[in-house]
Amino acid sequence: MKGTAANSRAQRMLAIATRMGDQAKIQASGRVKEIYPQLVEIWLQTQTAMQDRLSEISA
Repeated sequence: MKGTAANSRAQRMLAIATRMGDQAKIQASGRVKEIYPQLVEIWLQTQTAMQDRLSEISA
């Protein structure tokens, strides 16, 4: 289950980053600014999940 959740977060992060890159290419800075917080949020969730997993396997 944890692997599925992590994979889902990774896929979501990639999709958001791709969308942000597409908007940057067409110079839609307003959209990039709207998308950026979503990318930060998913990164923080992923970072926390990674830290939790490392704690589990280190114990």
